[in-house]
Amino acid sequence: YADVDWQSLGTVTIAALKPTTVTPAPGKTGLVYAGDADPNQALLADAGSASDGASVKYKVRYRATSDGTWGAWSTTLIENKDDVKGNNAGYYQVQTIVATGGNYLANEDATPVDVTIAKAPALTAAPTAADLTWNNGNQQLINAGTGTVAGKVQYQLAGGSWVTDITTIKGQNAADYVVKYKVVDPNYVAVDETTIANVKIKKKVLSVKVNDITKTYDNSLGLTTATVDGGLAQFTFITPITGADDFSGLTSYVALTNNSYKQAGEYAGVITVDPTVLEGINTTNGYFYEYTIIPGKLTVAKAKL
Repeated sequence: YADVDWQSLGTVTIAALKPTTVTPAPGKTGLVYAGDADPNQALLADAGSASDGASVKYKVRYRATSDGTWGAWSTTLIENKDDVKGNNAGYYQVQTIVATGGNYLANEDATPVDVTIAKAPALTAAPTAADLTWNNGNQQLINAGTGTVAGKVQYQLAGGSWVTDITTIKGQNAADYVVKYKVVDPNYVAVDETTIANVKIKKKVLSVKVNDITKTYDNSLGLTTATVDGGLAQFTFITPITGADDFSGLTSYVALTNNSYKQAGEYAGVITVDPTVLEGINTTNGYFYEYTIIPGKLTVAKAKL
């Protein structure tokens, strides 16, 4: 055979292929915001795919509310489906595409998949009033609700500033208090301003037991002592006296000083101190007490002539 020199037959071009189909990544369901500690909250989708051996990539966009405006698509394509994540509660769209490169032409025909990350509850049960009795100290008025997420529930005392530190909601005097709470955070279920029921510091209840005394009439003052549970400053109040018909309606001025109860006046017969609940309040000294009188008897026998 005769030698034949190499000759150019022309340029042969293999055109890049546009994959016929792109199967969208299946969106995840049942997602709930996982908390501020997790910077990449949730995997949004499983893997997508493309025909003709092409590799797929992903892009994501977000809006905070269902009727809000969509943000821009992510400018950097996401190559690994495990990096397709959302970091806030809200609404996402994930689009699976084939990008131009190598042997393939772009295919962005697949419909974006909708994915939702629901807001998390900031608490699972409402705050409650603490069971408090006056002790002359500054007491925390409410208990945090079950499942409260730190820093996400706000509290307000008597129309003051809203705070997230529940330990600052305190009171000292025996009184009723108005305390409200709310949740305002884009990643947590909103709670409107709500008043917490029955927030109060009750008065301290002290029992005053009037001791029984028997004596013979001698035209002097009859002294009836009493035992009081707890130390007191001086209080002065009036209590009615009941007893024999002769003394019905009599009123005596009673001084409770240094835990001593003194009944002024002396009558023949039996006198019983009425077990009326007395309120002794000395706000100057910061005392808030409620008194229960346990009756006693002053018996004065008639003197012999």
